[in-house]
Amino acid sequence: MYHGTTTVAFRFDGGTMCCVDSRASLGNFVGSYSTEKAIPVSRTTLGTMAGSAGDCTYWLRLLSATSKLAELETGFPPSARRNAEYLAGLLSRQDKNLDLSVGTMMFDDATLTYADNSGACLAGHLFAVGSGSPYAYSVLDAGYRADLNVDEAADLAEKAVRTAAARDAYSGGIVNVYFADKATGKWRRLRRLDDLP
Repeated sequence: MYHGTTTVAFRFDGGTMCCVDSRASLGNFVGSYSTEKAIPVSRTTLGTMAGSAGDCTYWLRLLSATSKLAELETGFPPSARRNAEYLAGLLSRQDKNLDLSVGTMMFDDATLTYADNSGACLAGHLFAVGSGSPYAYSVLDAGYRADLNVDEAADLAEKAVRTAAARDAYSGGIVNVYFADKATGKWRRLRRLDDLP
């Protein structure tokens, strides 16, 4: 069955901006309009989910537990990139017959990394993931600059998800915008808007 979503994230001079929709669908069936697609991994790292909501939630919560254990041992949480590499390693060792469907962007104030159930782990400065990603990329490609201020970056991320939700039947619901701030080293939710298609 086909899963749908739109999640975007990009790095800019002020940190990392992320925006996610909230529709959980399976084929023609919309199971929820209010699924939380951003899952805290630590106080500095946030992960997004695309694919099976159950698979993503399980693996990101497991990652959160191991991240907390690592923080207890070392005194500081692992970076988003380190968390993504660990998750990709775990997923790559799973039985392929389980048919896992996990795609996540892991980010903090300084790094942005994509990981999925194939074991792929890619660091980058801009990603869009999910069925609405082609529409989101068109907006991001037209408006992205490294020197955006926080409000401009939030507007761009929101516009990318809104555009995808208007054109992709599998995306929609509530839009949540998150920001990992270079000044504080922590992430926070900037916006929650519930008027998506």
